[in-house]
Amino acid sequence: MTRRAHVLLLLGAVALVAPPAVLCAEAVPGDGVPVPIAETALSYSRALLGSDLTASWQLLSSKSRSEITAAEWGDALRPQPSPQPPSAQSLLTSLAGAEDPAEAGEVLIAPDQALVDVSNSVRITQELVLVKEGDRWLVDLSASDELNARAAAQLFLDAVRADLKVPSGAGASPSRDGRLSALQMLLAPQAKDYYVLAADVEEDRARVTLACDLPVHIVLRATRSAAGWRVDLSRPIVSVDPTSAAPLSEAMDSAHSATCQEQLRQLGRAFAMYMAASDDLLPDPDRWVEMVRPFGAAGISLHCPADPSPGISYAMNRNLAGKRRSEIANPSRTPLLFESTLHTNNASDTGESWPEPALHAGGNLVLYVDGSVGLAKVKPSFEVREGRAGAGAVRPQPRRTPPGRPRRQPL
Repeated sequence: MTRRAHVLLLLGAVALVAPPAVLCAEAVPGDGVPVPIAETALSYSRALLGSDLTASWQLLSSKSRSEITAAEWGDALRPQPSPQPPSAQSLLTSLAGAEDPAEAGEVLIAPDQALVDVSNSVRITQELVLVKEGDRWLVDLSASDELNARAAAQLFLDAVRADLKVPSGAGASPSRDGRLSALQMLLAPQAKDYYVLAADVEEDRARVTLACDLPVHIVLRATRSAAGWRVDLSRPIVSVDPTSAAPLSEAMDSAHSATCQEQLRQLGRAFAMYMAASDDLLPDPDRWVEMVRPFGAAGISLHCPADPSPGISYAMNRNLAGKRRSEIANPSRTPLLFESTLHTNNASDTGESWPEPALHAGGNLVLYVDGSVGLAKVKPSFEVREGRAGAGAVRPQPRRTPPGRPRRQPL
């Protein structure tokens, strides 16, 4: 049973990280920014982010259009692959240098662990230089590119300087400033929309600062210890959707799913070792736990942390009784072990104990005969289709080993 609380304590390190959400909305132009200038800047920003060739080309100054052809502009605006979110370690290291420190928020506590939601935001800025032609404000491309390229290079240099612990000047803090620069550099590709922060206008020329405040969500995992609670970095890192209505519950389910998947993969290796020692013969479904235990399964938990009932969470496909792996035509689609509601030792059936509702958000986990593990939204077929497992499959030698009596034990 879980309970929720709110805390104002700052915990130490990241175990679970969510990609930053891009939720920037257009804001009212900053104080003193003329509306025509703000409209041009925002329209150009939207056109670039939407790869709108026509709209963005029409917002370039005549000088800019003379310096680049329409074809070259089209190549420059070709959609790029979606950027990968920053890694947990890089986000943690960089976020530590943010000017406004993050604070721990909502907490989800389970018997063996606690998840703590931490939120912060990082401002990403871009500069645009606009020139007035007639009654319109248009973008000076070369001047804007020069400003932004220089700013990107400076962010990179500041991040490297902080990493090397090189002083950046009198009164500067390379640790904080450099790490913030690294975080801005990591998150810049995630920005999807900007608002006008400020503008410096001089007659027919304006320098506009666009900004996007990216929310950064981090989920910390803590475990109980003799001295109280400590942040745990030893468990797998999982990502959660920061726009979710219940991010901590989603993080907990993801953590449980990752643990269960790893348990099933380990069991798959134990089954493979057993079959290698038994002429490819699968264990007896009535004694599968005892039969694979000597092959590395003794230390593997057989309980899924998402399973609310005590006991063994997995059952074996009973249709595999007396079968050999190489005689199964579709090993990648034939369930070997699956999450079950039986919760007994050596549980087995042909799918009748498939949990409904599912134990995980995306379904129930299944270990297939080929050793792969997958999340199944609907119950798969438990039928065993016999035949060659694939082109070039080698059938076992005629010599047979009775079930439960491997001819040799692994070293």
